[in-house]
Amino acid sequence: AGCRIGPDSVIGPGCVLGDGVRVTGATMLANSTAGSHALIKNSIIGWDCVVGEWSHVDQVSVLGEKVEIAPEVALIGAII
Repeated sequence: AGCRIGPDSVIGPGCVLGDGVRVTGATMLANSTAGSHALIKNSIIGWDCVVGEWSHVDQVSVLGEKVEIAPEVALIGAII
């Protein structure tokens, strides 16, 4: 409830978004999860990834397959 998606965002099949998630200018590939209140901006989230609650992924960060980001972590321009 209360998620905001877009503009210029793609959410793949099987993705799960927690309450209050914001996705803008980003792509989430299949079966990825964003925990409550996560921010994903101008980045690519790979297949089967988990972005923890209250985490921020921003500034052209790229996550590969099956990457897990702990809660309350900020990734700025990271490639993992």
